[in-house]
Amino acid sequence: MTVQYGGKTKEAKLKDLYDDIAANEEEWLTFLNHPYNIEFVFECVAVCHEYAKIQYDTHKDRDTCLKAFDIEKKLLDILQKLSAHFDEYQKGAFGNLEYEYGNFIFKKSLVVLISGKGKLGVENAKLFKKLVRFEKKNNPPADYLGYIWLWGEYRKEMKERGMDMREIPHNVEEVDDKVIAEHMRARRLKGIKRDDRNLKKGLIEFFELDGTIVSSQKKKRIEDFVKGLTDEKAIEIGSVFGSGMGNLSTEQKMEFRKKIDDIDEYLRALEVANA
Repeated sequence: MTVQYGGKTKEAKLKDLYDDIAANEEEWLTFLNHPYNIEFVFECVAVCHEYAKIQYDTHKDRDTCLKAFDIEKKLLDILQKLSAHFDEYQKGAFGNLEYEYGNFIFKKSLVVLISGKGKLGVENAKLFKKLVRFEKKNNPPADYLGYIWLWGEYRKEMKERGMDMREIPHNVEEVDDKVIAEHMRARRLKGIKRDDRNLKKGLIEFFELDGTIVSSQKKKRIEDFVKGLTDEKAIEIGSVFGSGMGNLSTEQKMEFRKKIDDIDEYLRALEVANA
């Protein structure tokens, strides 16, 4: 696990260590899970985080980005287990690393892809609360436009949407995750127009991932399905299945496709879910 850093670009230096960790993940995680290696775990977290950001922002490589963030999360979990051995500096550094991780995946809506569970809105709502908690704990300046500020904006928008604000406490911790998730969903869909052509193309691409050739009859079924969607549902489903399927990695698309035996059956299930 020796890494040479001399004379390389920042990305190349990060890649050396990241590639070694990714290729020997189990060995690395076992090695790092010890109090003597705390400082090195911090370094590995920083490497994975920076490398993931470069892959997302510069190369638009969603698959590598998600893999790097997945490893970073496992390293953060190790640090959490070792936190009883932190000195004062490390306690603060750990909180900052968790915030940076959460901040990036929240803004890029990657949370559900990394966690692999739950619905996007609910998972994002839980993360949102965690980010607000961090900011409250660290007393940011009054003019800092972070998540405490964003919660204030959410409440204003909820009022504009006609919600009864007596049922929306100022303290975000007292607000049901589903309420926050629904508002995030409304925000996400605001101003977006439905694109049936893109959605039809995306669904066909998805069903053909495993080599299946979608027949003319099935294409007509897909077309009828898309036509029957409300604008809101067409936009929401399009955000996942639109051509290119930007919200899912290639690996996740394939895993998802393997679970579907029959196109008609799956479309019927979508119709029921979106009735």
